[in-house]
Amino acid sequence: EMIECLAIRKLTPTEAFRLQGMRDEDVEKCRAVGISNSSLYKIAGNGLVSNCVQYIMEHLYKAVVNSNYQTTDEKAVADGYGV
Repeated sequence: EMIECLAIRKLTPTEAFRLQGMRDEDVEKCRAVGISNSSLYKIAGNGLVSNCVQYIMEHLYKAVVNSNYQTTDEKAVADGYGV
């Protein structure tokens, strides 16, 4: 049995910013003022994913307004599917 060697690739600062919902231009502006890659990783790592926070708040609001509201995951569990 042949086992393939897999390499783990580190994210670039731009990719880390994208995961946080930021644009590539945001990274370029930081680089333009002299912020190092290690500082860019720290900035991206200390941020909140605003898209995620927005999604959670929307679901909380819907749950408060409608007591019968279920998220897609809750519906899947109720229907017998694993999440």
